[in-house]
Amino acid sequence: MNPLTQINWTNLLLWLVPPMLRQPAMMAWLRAVTQPIVNRYKLFTVWEADCWYQLKYQSGQVAHLEFMLNDKFDKAQKRIFISGGVILSRLYLYLDSELQPMWTYRDVEQMPLWMYSDAELAAGYGADFVIHVPFGLVAQDDTVQAFADRYKRDGKSYDYVKF
Repeated sequence: MNPLTQINWTNLLLWLVPPMLRQPAMMAWLRAVTQPIVNRYKLFTVWEADCWYQLKYQSGQVAHLEFMLNDKFDKAQKRIFISGGVILSRLYLYLDSELQPMWTYRDVEQMPLWMYSDAELAAGYGADFVIHVPFGLVAQDDTVQAFADRYKRDGKSYDYVKF
């Protein structure tokens, strides 16, 4: 909790009441009157702690995302992990009229290249990272994906895989 927003309400009441008026009945009445404010303050401290926690891991780094996913959905066993993804690259095939050589094999190994249409590339095939979640996890897929969308860096794509 932030020390700037930390308030000890008992001491505050004691300090604000003059010594001549500090009878037990007066102090009990003041505590009763300030109880709604104290309750709101407790809600505020819970909200503040949650905001500081979210802000701490809002950097968009994969390690922070993995930590937060495990902390939220699989705290005991920490089985969720993130691996690197495969980003699809464009392959340009020249027309016969352009008089350029057509390469259909990669380097010396003679491995064929995969060719993707513009629709496949635009639809988000390929990902910057892959989130691996175990089947036994109780959380819904939508919840995990919404959580990952909240904490991932903008412009990054991911795949969601259950193992």
